[in-house]
Amino acid sequence: MGILDNIQSGLNRGVDSAGRATRKIQLNARLKEVDRRRDELLAQLGASLFQEARNTPALYDPRESLFRSIDEQDSERNTLLAEIDSIDKQTQASTMAKTMTTCPSCGKSVSVGDAFCTGCGFKLDDGSADSSDSAAPQRFCISCGTPMVPDMKFCMNCGTQQPEEVCAVTAPI
Repeated sequence: MGILDNIQSGLNRGVDSAGRATRKIQLNARLKEVDRRRDELLAQLGASLFQEARNTPALYDPRESLFRSIDEQDSERNTLLAEIDSIDKQTQASTMAKTMTTCPSCGKSVSVGDAFCTGCGFKLDDGSADSSDSAAPQRFCISCGTPMVPDMKFCMNCGTQQPEEVCAVTAPI
């Protein structure tokens, strides 16, 4: 029975060790959550005290250089946010330019691939609409003739897979 006792004892130690490890993981997870909530509360307290100190000369004057440094950081932050916003707008405009064209009849913006202008009803599918990128050859679906973006592998109109070597410059007849 000595061997079975040794096995049982080893199992008990393993179960105890696993239980302690599991409990430690649970406690560490709870500790991180408590720390996160504490940091949020400290940030709220700091923000309210910051405003109070800014408006109270007795608190502001001894810390004036600190307040100036914070103002400099706020100014830099605003500059960075404005630059990020500008980049986002440029990206959006670039994306729109790739998917939009102008009706040659009325000048309204229409989606590339539209058959007719939504503003005046002019038929666009004959390739007469101005392209935002006139240097790139226009592709057309090998099955239904729908205009396609050059890198598309499937037609968005009929779902037909397009061979990579097909790049028709004119619409199929």
